[in-house]
Formats: sequence, structure tokens, C-alpha cells
Amino acid sequence: MSLVSRGLRSGALDNPRAAQEILRSMGHDMSINGIRKSLRRNGLKSRRKVKTNFVSKTNKRLRLAWAKKHRHLTIADWRRWVFSDETRINL
Repeated sequence: MSLVSRGLRSGALDNPRAAQEILRSMGHDMSINGIRKSLRRNGLKSRRKVKTNFVSKTNKRLRLAWAKKHRHLTIADWRRWVFSDETRINL
């Protein structure tokens, strides 16, 4: 079972069906429910990923204010701008 546990923890096996296929190839025949119980017993619990906003409310407000401040710029103006991860440079 350690091979299956290691595979699930690393993300190589992403569901009980994949674990079932590995076990079958090793000569063990287990039901999906048996695999789930065994995984829970070994500390592996299923849960859904919590969805989070990548932009905080404060940052969202600041970005909107910046966009409104620069709303008047034309396409020609924007072509003179260069955006990078850390620095804004006007050419």
C-alpha cells in the first residue's frame, strides 16, 4: 500500500480508480470502497480545492482606480508603454 500512498501524495495517482489499477497490476483485487477506506485509514482524505480570489479586494480597488485614471489614453499612447512584472517604463 505504500506505493499507492506515495503515488497519491505526489499527485501521480489522482483518484481511487488509478490506485485500483496499480493494485490489480500487483495482483491485489480491491473494490473502490475498500481502497477509499484504506486510504482514509492511512491519513489520506479527499477534499475539494478551496477556490480563492487571486486579487485581493484592496488590490482590485487600486487596479480599478489605475484603469480609470488612464482611461483617456489612446492606442498610440499605450504602444509607448512597456509592462513588466515589477517595473513600468515609459519609452
